[in-house]
Amino acid sequence: MKKLLIALAALSLMSLASCGGKNCRCYERVNDRWTGPTTTYASEGTRCNTLNNRSRLCIEMDEPIINPDDIGVDYKKK
Repeated sequence: MKKLLIALAALSLMSLASCGGKNCRCYERVNDRWTGPTTTYASEGTRCNTLNNRSRLCIEMDEPIINPDDIGVDYKKK
């Protein structure tokens, strides 16, 4: 049973890798405070900023890591 679970987990990881997606670095707003970064998976061809909304800011992984306290006032007011 344990071997079956390991095989299923490996298969799942390989199928995710074969999708050609990418990781994005995201920050979340919780109680008017920005937290993060966390990693969010996006499908191939998707720009990370398309994942943004009122409580999430996502950037490409090759961009510098942002201190959540430094996220602009524009995002805090949205």
